Amino acid sequence: NNSIAPGTLDMDDNQKILMGTGDDLEIFHDGSNSIINDAGTGTTRLQNGGSTKLEVASTGVNVTGDMVASGNVTAYSDAKLKTEISSIDNALDIVGKLRGVNYKWLSNGQADIGVIAQEVEEVVPEVVKTSEDGTKSVDYGRLVSILINAVNELKEEIGGK
Repeated sequence: NNSIAPGTLDMDDNQKILMGTGDDLEIFHDGSNSIINDAGTGTTRLQNGGSTKLEVASTGVNVTGDMVASGNVTAYSDAKLKTEISSIDNALDIVGKLRGVNYKWLSNGQADIGVIAQEVEEVVPEVVKTSEDGTKSVDYGRLVSILINAVNELKEEIGGK
């Protein structure tokens, strides 16, 4: 039930602004890092003009709109994190069942290229994720493993090593 008059709020390191019933949301600086800690059961959202642009939930991070990284974007792929490793067989057949398409986004009319998640899901369900609202997305990076093996199969077919 405290209110702050307009102006500057000056706090020492590790002093927290607590919000919500049960103080679910903490905002503070620990001397090196600025921290927003949401201990609630919902999601943490960054909005622009009332539209959610970034959402952090227990399942991960969702971004609405284009995302640009000034550095590399990577995913764990270390053998020590995996078990029951085997090669993808018949990759050329799998690729033959996929369809690349040209399309325009309904949201802004911008032309683009890609695949249709529902079509990919029928062939390679491991690379398709479905959000809580039923919208499907494709992990394009994971399709690369199939394309690598398809190229290797083609190479064998034409007599290459």
